[in-house]
Amino acid sequence: MARADGVRPRGRRTLLLALAVVALGAGALFVARVLSQATGARGMLADASGLLSQAEPTVLAVDQAVRSEVTTAAADAALAALEKLEPSIETLNEAKSVVARARQRLAERDRPLADALDEAIAARLEMLERARPVLEADVAVAQALVPAVEAWTLVGQAEKMADEAVASFNKHTKDGVQRSTKLTTDADALLARARSNLETVTAGFPEADMGPFISYIDAKRALLAESRKIDATWLSGKVADANAMLGAYNAREKQVAEQAKRLPGTPASVLAEAYKRAVEADVTAYFEARERARSADAKIRSLQGG
Repeated sequence: MARADGVRPRGRRTLLLALAVVALGAGALFVARVLSQATGARGMLADASGLLSQAEPTVLAVDQAVRSEVTTAAADAALAALEKLEPSIETLNEAKSVVARARQRLAERDRPLADALDEAIAARLEMLERARPVLEADVAVAQALVPAVEAWTLVGQAEKMADEAVASFNKHTKDGVQRSTKLTTDADALLARARSNLETVTAGFPEADMGPFISYIDAKRALLAESRKIDATWLSGKVADANAMLGAYNAREKQVAEQAKRLPGTPASVLAEAYKRAVEADVTAYFEARERARSADAKIRSLQGG
């Protein structure tokens, strides 16, 4: 019995040793699996970084467009940037999803990099979303700028013709009055074109109030119509009647001149102010997101040893 009792403990130790070997083997397998998962998760962060780089050309193009002056030439760049927005937003959202999946198996030491990537991606998404209304406004304003400038050029030309018409009438000759009629007719045609241009501006960018300018043009055209009535009366031989009409005309001309003084700048300047108000909030948010992106990029470079 004593001998048998002495054998049993050795048998137990042998069994325990075998179990320990199995346990160590399982532990090694677990550690290898964790390391493999961590390595795979880190590779996913590299994939996310690659997607971030893939979207970067659009981000840079958008940034250039947002920071450029609004001109007719810049409208093409804004349109091109708008066309690239959706694909790049999709790419950035894909990068965001890759980082989220990687987090499930990520080693603790890699979490700061995942955080920085998330920050960089989110900042760029914010930039692109905020850029959209800004670029759309850029295109609309750039397209409205040409008719706005042209409208006021036409008004200036019409006003000069109207002044020449007054000088021509004051010669009190048949040729002078006939020339006055010709000049006021031509001036009216220019004002009609100017009004049409301002309607185009309103249709393209309704945030810019062209109402005061249109009202002035309408008043000026009404004054020119009165001038032609006086011309016609004078040419019909009713010189005294024509002279009697001059008092009311001069009073109306003074009113129109005062109306011109109250105009809020030019159509182009009103367009510029309306644009500024329309995009101000988005531009501010855009540059805040831009700064966050720069900061996140610096973190990524630091964490990657760059």
